[in-house]
Amino acid sequence: FMQEVLGTNIAVENHPGGNNAVGTTLVAQAEPDGYTLLTIGSPHLHFSYLTQETEYDLDDLVPIAGVVMEPGIVRVADDAPWENMNDLIDYAKEQPPGTLNASVSNIASGNFLGLKQIEEETGVEFNIVGFGGGQEARTALLQGEVDLTQAGVFNSLNIEEGSRVIGIQQETNEYKDLTDNAEPINDQLGTNIPHNSSTYGIWTTAAV
Repeated sequence: FMQEVLGTNIAVENHPGGNNAVGTTLVAQAEPDGYTLLTIGSPHLHFSYLTQETEYDLDDLVPIAGVVMEPGIVRVADDAPWENMNDLIDYAKEQPPGTLNASVSNIASGNFLGLKQIEEETGVEFNIVGFGGGQEARTALLQGEVDLTQAGVFNSLNIEEGSRVIGIQQETNEYKDLTDNAEPINDQLGTNIPHNSSTYGIWTTAAV
């Protein structure tokens, strides 16, 4: 869409690694000519900076456009024995801590924070597995490597066939047609878990 609006070609480069730090470093250290942009989520960018040594400061980067706010959801495989979050949490409480494997895009992400918020409020403990990106984390659910995944409403639609949503981490569910009519997690559990979402946008260097 940007190519059409700007009338120019845009080369998309994916630089995984370092919990988002590799791609972010390339942009932060690029020539400040406006030709190198960063697409990333928040709080992903901030967690990446706060949890490791980086070659840039947050002040080196500025957001210039928002693209989408993506609410966090919990997905399980179609054949999982849990119909809703109550079933999942009750089962987790009956097992030794860490029995259930849960995938997230990486540890420095809003997905990870969402699961930690659920753990803190309910007293359960998942074995949270960080992957090299959202695609790998979601594929792990379909392949039976994990029992559940915390992902986004939109970015997890590519595994809609083979999985289902059992809870959305928002006050209300504005996307029922995309989330199997899942009820908000707090409504199901009677909890006060903070809402969870990732905001994706476009960044560049402060020098630009």
